[in-house]
Amino acid sequence: MTRDDDGLLLAKVAGDYREAPPTPALRSHFRCVWRHTTPAGPPLPIVVVPDGCVDLLWHEGGLFVAGPDVEAARPELLPGTTVVGLRFQPGAAVPWLGLPMSQIVGRQVELGSLWGRRASRLAADIDTESPAAGLARLQSGLAKLAPSS
Repeated sequence: MTRDDDGLLLAKVAGDYREAPPTPALRSHFRCVWRHTTPAGPPLPIVVVPDGCVDLLWHEGGLFVAGPDVEAARPELLPGTTVVGLRFQPGAAVPWLGLPMSQIVGRQVELGSLWGRRASRLAADIDTESPAAGLARLQSGLAKLAPSS
């Protein structure tokens, strides 16, 4: 595993990280779908390097938006935690979220604060026992909500 000078691990090498293309209905909106499961055992200090991307995340039973980072993020995830996400295409997040990305730079915001009950209904349909099935359901739900391109 690759550690930086502070002993932090890059998130992609700590645990199991996988990317795939989104479903065809979402490809004009999202660059990729991904899932990351932290390893079992003692908590690892992980770091996510800034990439300027905006991601829609599901973890701990809720949906969140991770705004573009300008400095490294250091999420505190319990061992065995799975996070699933969809990375927006450049410029595609604004129609979905209804706000300029400058308002969420370096922040993680609950999607419910932007979408209200739509976010709660979408999150409730995600299967916590199977990340792959949950990601498929999330994509299906998002495809029904997709703004016109």
